[in-house]
Amino acid sequence: MPGCPRHAAAASEQRQFWQARAQVIVEVAVVFPLLLGVALGLLQFALYLHAENVVLAAAEDGARVAAANGATELQGETRARQTVQAGLGTYARGFQATAVFLPQGPNPPDRVQMTVTAKLPAIVPIPMGDGTLPLSATASMSKEHFRGP
Repeated sequence: MPGCPRHAAAASEQRQFWQARAQVIVEVAVVFPLLLGVALGLLQFALYLHAENVVLAAAEDGARVAAANGATELQGETRARQTVQAGLGTYARGFQATAVFLPQGPNPPDRVQMTVTAKLPAIVPIPMGDGTLPLSATASMSKEHFRGP
């Protein structure tokens, strides 16, 4: 019978079940994209920190090689390029390494300064710029000089 209290209670319970299920679907639809965004943001942050450390290591290693007695700027720049490729592979874009002996002039240089720059493609779309994150590091080392007896 349609007017039976038992049928009305069962229909009310069924309505509550479907309303609760619909509420869960809406909550998941709202929360899941937020959790996905946070997870991708954390992944991008971890990749950026790794890439920044690789670029810093490349600058330090390139400066160390260029500071060796008799070494050239090109040798340091080559070493920096090798370090970046070993740490990031082909993932880094726009790589540039520049070694400069300081001070420049008639006297032998006292220091070598290595600057390494690159760009890291973002996994999360960035609305501004070219969609990359800049990486930069500078290292400076004393130039080796050996004196005769």
